[in-house]
Amino acid sequence: MNPKIEMLCIKYDKKSRPENVEKLQLCDKTGIIGDYHSQQKGSQLTLFQGECMEERRIIPEKYGVDGFCTKKFTANIVTRGIDFRMLREGTRLAIGDAEIEITKAGKNCYEECPLRKLFVECIMLRACAFARVVKSGYIKIGDEISFVD
Repeated sequence: MNPKIEMLCIKYDKKSRPENVEKLQLCDKTGIIGDYHSQQKGSQLTLFQGECMEERRIIPEKYGVDGFCTKKFTANIVTRGIDFRMLREGTRLAIGDAEIEITKAGKNCYEECPLRKLFVECIMLRACAFARVVKSGYIKIGDEISFVD
């Protein structure tokens, strides 16, 4: 199975709820057109490994608490078929007619996080990534994802 986009999401402003969408327009200068996080230099968009969605969902019932990030993190792109532990800073991915570059693999943990206090390895350390747009274009659900050499 080739890696692909499973879900897309956009957040229009800081207070609005994330909205699932069928496609996103990526701009190499600003990130996702219309997204609250656009124009952030290193993290214009966020990714999450779809295979880990269930694991993330059951954290509160498994440990009795939720983590700061597992509760509030929203990915712009949820993938299927990519092991995020293989992603490194500088990895480039072609999606639709756009291209992105990983700026950070994994998310930093907060000292105050309830999961960290329980010594639980947070899924966010291995199942999310941040990226910037290097080639503008549209991406949509079902688009294949390929590594760029």
